[in-house]
Amino acid sequence: MASTGATIVTSGLSIGTDITWSNPGRITANDGSSASLGLIPPQQSQYLTGTGLGFSVSSYATITGIELGVYGNVVAGASQIVGLTKNGTTQAGSTKTGSQGGTLSLVTYGSSSDLWGTTWTPSEVNASTFGGFYRFANFSSGMKIANVDYVQVNVYYTLPTTRYWVGGTANWDTTAGTKWAYTSGGVGGASVPDTTNDVFFDASSGSGNTTFSLSTNIKSLDMTGYTGTLTHSAGQILTFLSNGGTNIVKFAGTYILGDPVTSEIDFDATSNPAVYNFTTGGNTFGNILVGPYHGGNTVTLQDNLNMGVGTSLTLRKGNFDANNKNLSIGLFYSSNGNTRTLTMGSGIWSLSGDDTTGNTWDITASTGLTLNSNTSTIKFTSNSGGTATFIGGGKTYYNFWNSIGTMEVVRNADTGNTFNNFKIDPGQAQLFGSDTTTTVASFEAVGTSANPIFISNDNINPFTISKSSGTVNVAYCYISLSVTAGGATWNSYTTSGNTDGGGNTGWNFNNTFGFPLIFNRLRRTP
Repeated sequence: MASTGATIVTSGLSIGTDITWSNPGRITANDGSSASLGLIPPQQSQYLTGTGLGFSVSSYATITGIELGVYGNVVAGASQIVGLTKNGTTQAGSTKTGSQGGTLSLVTYGSSSDLWGTTWTPSEVNASTFGGFYRFANFSSGMKIANVDYVQVNVYYTLPTTRYWVGGTANWDTTAGTKWAYTSGGVGGASVPDTTNDVFFDASSGSGNTTFSLSTNIKSLDMTGYTGTLTHSAGQILTFLSNGGTNIVKFAGTYILGDPVTSEIDFDATSNPAVYNFTTGGNTFGNILVGPYHGGNTVTLQDNLNMGVGTSLTLRKGNFDANNKNLSIGLFYSSNGNTRTLTMGSGIWSLSGDDTTGNTWDITASTGLTLNSNTSTIKFTSNSGGTATFIGGGKTYYNFWNSIGTMEVVRNADTGNTFNNFKIDPGQAQLFGSDTTTTVASFEAVGTSANPIFISNDNINPFTISKSSGTVNVAYCYISLSVTAGGATWNSYTTSGNTDGGGNTGWNFNNTFGFPLIFNRLRRTP
């Protein structure tokens, strides 16, 4: 809620047919000089009226209440009323009983939600004839004297929470200018959006290039119908910070990253949990952070999410719901002790990052995390020639797919993770952490003579892979330092192109095929 602030009138008049006030013009300043009047029974005063407030409340505002302040005094026993006027001469709405005492003081009547029994428009309170009045009467005995030093008025109002971009090609920064309007295609002059504002870029916003060049917080964003370009400057964070409710975050048109990583978007809330329905519009995004400071928020994808190589999707607090959409991201990070929920849906989570900037999938600290893997697939797709590390936090996942690229490595570093299907594509290298156990319902590792598969540990001690029943058949795999467990049969016949690299337990090899040992360089040594 906004207000004009308590403002002293600039015009003072004595209006009416009763007893006239002396020096009514003195009510225009807090200077110790007063309008005054003495009455004997049964006299009553004219209306001591103050106007000329000079307000400029926006025409889009809604008036919610008005306060009238009178600084004065009156002898005990006098009857008093106060009220407001729209035209400077007649009463508007209802009056209130005055309560000025015997000592000069400021008494305020009305409130931020009191409309004095009538309705008000911005043009009415902006008029030079808008103001307030004070009147008293002596219906008892003796002389009753009143003094009024000044009269003031404060108008409370709300502005639309909508902010429409009408600035054309310009910077979205701390300068409002004429870049923002309250309505689609409206007149500029609205304030720069903040956490109370729903922001719109639409068909009336033009086809120019808007540059987001400040880190700021807004409530929501809807770019439906926008044909221009929004460029997100490097190092700037656009934070969605709503105080509860369901909020739209919808990108459309062309969204350009000033930096493929540091042009960041955060989802948070104030005191009440908020829901954000996130539509990407097919655009590519930099870093995304869910719940930097407050928990209980939910981000739900409305379409597929594409993030640049080297970016991170971080779940710190709250909830992230993939809503059965596909994600193409650099890294996923949710290693902390906060309460949070990850709902993965039925889509494919393609990970293109490597360990250059952090573990590719990192839930090292899984306390407080509820993981709903649903029927999702985690797919490693990096082509950087590095190592991508998966730390699952001992959780149950659905499908795992190593398709990282020739002569690259996926390393499953921690223990206790469970998968429905664990798949390794031809030509891939798959390492497991020493002394770790990975449980699977099915296991696929079928390479070719031209693109064999390398399966080993990342250090010295063997790893364990467990399957409760059934038979696993692998082909063209070089396997070392691996223990199978759980009751299933693990066939790795050399006649199928497999090589026993040593240190294995539970695998069925018939003989040594002599598989090229160039893959040894992919294993980590102490």
